[in-house]
Amino acid sequence: MGKESAGRGRRPRLVALLFFGLVCCVPGRGQSSLPEPAGLPAAEGEAGIGTESADLEVKPWNEIRRYRARPLYRRPAGLLLFLPGPLVFLAVLLLPSALRPGWLGLLLFLLLGAQDTLQAPGLQVRNAEAAFARGDIREAAVLYAALENDSPDNPALMYNLAVCRHLLGQRGPAIYLLRRSLARRPGDRVIRRTVLALEKEYGLTGQLTLPPPLAAGLPYYLAAFLSNLGFGAGAFFFRRRRVQLLIVLILLAAAALVSFGFYLTLKSWENRRVGVVAAETADLKMIPRQTAENRLLLPEGTSVYVLGDDGGFMLVETGFGFKGWVEKQVLMID
Repeated sequence: MGKESAGRGRRPRLVALLFFGLVCCVPGRGQSSLPEPAGLPAAEGEAGIGTESADLEVKPWNEIRRYRARPLYRRPAGLLLFLPGPLVFLAVLLLPSALRPGWLGLLLFLLLGAQDTLQAPGLQVRNAEAAFARGDIREAAVLYAALENDSPDNPALMYNLAVCRHLLGQRGPAIYLLRRSLARRPGDRVIRRTVLALEKEYGLTGQLTLPPPLAAGLPYYLAAFLSNLGFGAGAFFFRRRRVQLLIVLILLAAAALVSFGFYLTLKSWENRRVGVVAAETADLKMIPRQTAENRLLLPEGTSVYVLGDDGGFMLVETGFGFKGWVEKQVLMID
């Protein structure tokens, strides 16, 4: 009877541990600390794309401010997501029962300190939206460019600026910004469809493959969650010495390693340097010399992998697998 009562008493603790591990590893969305600007109507609906350029729309303010300037997994503070498990392990093994609840407050304090906010000036965004709505694309481009410089990792601002560049006839900058935006938000179907539609409209062939529609953050958070559960299972195994807990520990450790390996794979994809031809054409040369033989002619908007540099030339690889040298001044490089 005593063992049964003790077992029932441990169940709420295990459920609480599972729930807390999940909460710790799910990142909160950054929210702007600025109030909604007055004087302009709120933008409605989601940006979409049609077959004509006139169908392109910019992303509204309420979508721009949702995106974190830098996702948690890309910042050193993201390592705090792996901290709950080791603390649980130490608390269960070393601390008296009366002191164990204290680590909850410490974890919440650390994780809340890891949050980030997007400081995008709402009034400037609304001014840019208003300029775009009345057809003043050039002014909208200037406003979005200033905002994008202040928040260089915001994919929505990149997308809006890319739409303006496209409508102004600047093909290279438009494709460059769209691919930068998609690299930071690979799961955004609007950005993905826009990239494919504009590259088709420009007649570009042999473009680089688009990144997989899955951000590296998802396997990162999953690895942190499984790691925390693994430490919790390890703590209870050392206390109870049960085979079932050992099996759970091994399975969680294996799953965490697989998730982290998947994260590293996606991260390596994200870290590949991509360049886009911004001039009307670019010569792909055999060697990095002005007088070298031209191997291929790359039209404006062509995307390439950047492999290295030699003075005023960059070693690149096209979507078809051709390698050669292109003048640095004709490329926009992320």
